[in-house]
Amino acid sequence: MEYLDLSPYEYMPHPLPLVNIGWLGSERGLQSVTGSAPLTDEDIERVRAASPRVGSMHLGFHDCEFCTDYAPFDGNGEYRYYAGNGVVYAAPVMILHYMEVHRYRPPQVFLDQLPTGDVLAWDGRAERLVEVARDPAGDLEDRVLAVVDLANWKDPRALEVIMVAAHDEEIADCAGDKVGKSLAAYLDSGLAIDDLHPMVRYGIEDSRVVWPSVLRERQVRRWLKETWDRARKVVIADGGEDGQPVAGREVLATVEDETALRQLREWTTSGNLRGDVCRCPGDLTVAVYDAEDVLLGSGTLHPGRVSWERERFRNDLLVDDIGLRLFLSGLGVGGSSSALLSDLLTKLDLVDDGAECRQAGDVAALEASRVPPVLFDHLRDHSGLEAAGFGADTIGVMVGDLVRSAGQRGAVRQVLAWLGSVVWPTEALGGDGQVAKRMLESLGGVERELAGLTEPAEVMGAVVWAIFRGGDDTDVMNAVGPAVGRVLRSGTGR
Repeated sequence: MEYLDLSPYEYMPHPLPLVNIGWLGSERGLQSVTGSAPLTDEDIERVRAASPRVGSMHLGFHDCEFCTDYAPFDGNGEYRYYAGNGVVYAAPVMILHYMEVHRYRPPQVFLDQLPTGDVLAWDGRAERLVEVARDPAGDLEDRVLAVVDLANWKDPRALEVIMVAAHDEEIADCAGDKVGKSLAAYLDSGLAIDDLHPMVRYGIEDSRVVWPSVLRERQVRRWLKETWDRARKVVIADGGEDGQPVAGREVLATVEDETALRQLREWTTSGNLRGDVCRCPGDLTVAVYDAEDVLLGSGTLHPGRVSWERERFRNDLLVDDIGLRLFLSGLGVGGSSSALLSDLLTKLDLVDDGAECRQAGDVAALEASRVPPVLFDHLRDHSGLEAAGFGADTIGVMVGDLVRSAGQRGAVRQVLAWLGSVVWPTEALGGDGQVAKRMLESLGGVERELAGLTEPAEVMGAVVWAIFRGGDDTDVMNAVGPAVGRVLRSGTGR
């Protein structure tokens, strides 16, 4: 959904008139106002502080239309901001992503009127919400929205209405958790909650967990901002939490260019905090230094996460692992092929832990693995395990037959598609996957085809080729990186 800033909100019904903020898309772009002041970190923190909880959830997620092809950020739900001037603004939960990553600056009138944490004065908006919430003949969704938003006023009149809703069986059955989260704002009022609907109690208990986590999140984000504001150099070091001190590790890349530092900051600090830590030690460490070459802090990379100052915060940041790994590959850091393998295998449905190697005579298995038909006669009477042991002469004959049938470039792409279609782990590591690998080694010219690959099996084959080849995989992954991102973000697999 895309709407002009400050236009009337029409996405979903609401008891009050709302004003759009931050509903961005490719048609109107970031909607920056010409001549407006540049976005500041203070602006971001003010919006974050005014966004403690999601007002509504919607059906499905929306992908950011400004992210790279690798893997766009997505979000679901909206915040509602009750400004002191009587206006209610509605923004998607992605507004913070748009600000942090794409430097979107909301209109100044919105920033000026953001709630500050002071007690909101009881006004006509509150009276209208009370009227809607108390109407037993009213629309149920409108009544729930009214109850949810009344929590913006920490006022006995609002509490009275929310408590009535908490005992309303119809409301509690369909939205008890939301009512409970509204009641959580009044937990210091000596509420008796034991007789409430189970879903209402669930919402209250969930808030007891969530609110402390909000405070912890602000602590982590404040540290990240202060640290990266002082950053003048970043070192990518080998190893994770189980490694020796950073100073004693192998340095895989050093980043001092201002643009690269800004991009690395975005990749490693944008995302949601998980509230826990990954159990694995991670494989890389990002160490941040100031202008005096003093270590400010570090984070370890885990699948889909960055664990900043792990023992201090115990709160991993969920990041765009695809984009981050491919960005690091562009800096000369190897290993992105192995790091993304699991995601690709899952996406293309190529994992079968119980499968054995292809059996001799199984033509259907040859077809499913996209073996070039011209090679069927060579493989039909041999199992995948037997084929993996073919001598160099047999491999040479197979290569010759395929080149005569498809040409050199066509042969390379067909074998890549084959390598990208074999099932893991048994067939890939001990069967036909090894035949395809040896044929690519004999064919040569793989690197010339990489940038033009788009078909998922061919792209997967290139990633597997980089892994099987061993050593530095950055040349392969830099060439196929955009295609890898498209495969992983697409709605379908093979």
